[in-house]
This record gives sequence, C-alpha cells and structure tokens, in this order.
Amino acid sequence: MLLKNVVAGAGAVAVILCWPLATGQIGQSLYMGAIKNYHSPYMTITNQSFERGYLSSDAVSRIELKDTLKTTFEEEGLPTTWLVKHHIKNGFLGVKSSSELEIDKQVAPLISSIWGENVQPITLVTDSSLTGNTDFTMTINPIDYNQSGVFVKSQAFVLTGSANADGAGDFNYTLPSLDVKTDSGETMQVNAFAGQGSGQMQGNFWIGDQTFKLGKANFASADNQHHVELEGMSVMMKNALSQPKR
Repeated sequence: MLLKNVVAGAGAVAVILCWPLATGQIGQSLYMGAIKNYHSPYMTITNQSFERGYLSSDAVSRIELKDTLKTTFEEEGLPTTWLVKHHIKNGFLGVKSSSELEIDKQVAPLISSIWGENVQPITLVTDSSLTGNTDFTMTINPIDYNQSGVFVKSQAFVLTGSANADGAGDFNYTLPSLDVKTDSGETMQVNAFAGQGSGQMQGNFWIGDQTFKLGKANFASADNQHHVELEGMSVMMKNALSQPKR
C-alpha cells in the first residue's frame, strides 16, 4: 500500500464520522429529522436501521459519497459507501451517544493495515441536552503502519468541543506526535500540534476564528540534503462573510 493510501484512508474515516457533530442525536424523531435535513455536495446520509428501546437505542447510518469526493476515493481504491453505528442512551434531560464505523469485509483490510487487527479507528461520543446543545469528543486512535520501509506512526488525535442547535460552537484538538516515512525515503516528524476555534456553521461553510500551534516539525529528503525544521509556529485564521462591492 502506498503512503498516500494510508493518509487517505485515515482521512476518509475521519470525514465519514464527522457528520453528526453539527446535528446532535436527541431521540429517534430528531435523529431522523437530522438525516432528512442533511444536505451536502459531498455525501448523502440515510438511515439503515433504528432499534428503539426504553433506555437506549441502536441506529446505523449509511453514508454514500458523491461527485468529486466519490471520484477521489475511487481513484485511491477506497470504499465510497460507509456504515456508522450509533448507540444512544436516553436520559432524563438529554441523551448520550457513541458512534463508530461498522467494519465489514470491504473496509476491514484497510482498517487493519493502518490501525491493526480488531482496532476501532475512530470513536465519536456526544452528550446532548433537550435544548439542542451538544458536547462532543472525537478520538482518532493511534496509527501504527509499517510495510516495506514505509511507516506512519502517531499518537491519538483528540477533538473536543460543543455546538448548539443553531450550529454555533467551539472546539479544541491535540496531536502529540506524528512520524512518517514515505516509499521514496522522505521523512517527517511533527510534535505538539494543537489548535482551537469558535464560530458557526452557515450552510456548508464554517464562519469564525481558529488558531493552531506547532511545537516542532522536521522534514527531510531521502539523502538528507534538503532539510526543513520548524519550531514554535503559531497561525491564526478567520473566515468571514462579506457583501460583494457593486
């Protein structure tokens, strides 16, 4: 497997599992409503199943990629249809849910080559109140891929935050370390990567401020003749809507 497929595979499962962050999951009716009202140029969401219980429920969402994103996945040899399992616990003032990929025969080889056998690559835990406010934690588990001199090794990436019913919220994320070697012998080491932001979803666009910091990074060519080192980098970004001038 080429390194780009490892990176694409890790990114793929992150993209697939991120969609519930803006919706929350408060009971069956709101879950179904969130799916019905979800519109994206990149994917479609449908309900595969919903088993409703008195204290908890289990649901499966079917995610199908489309247009350019589907073409990109196909070119990388990645699946374009994914299933996400949700376990929803009903509380007095809200619900808690956990989501993870359903690993079938089609995606199992990809997952096991990147994360290892019987490892769930990503988990998403949400805690939603009846008012629509949701706290969430998404964890991408450590990657340990090593094949034919190509390797990707990372500690867990953790994203935490909150969002309200109108799509406004904040988030923080951390990636303690990432170590990569490509099939051409190039290397990259990243340490203490972290960021935060706040803003609001407006349609398919996120409007707000965000910053990220990088403790240290090293990039080197195979012969070590070209070497770049970064330390103590900090970047601030802002997305804003503006009216065109006439």
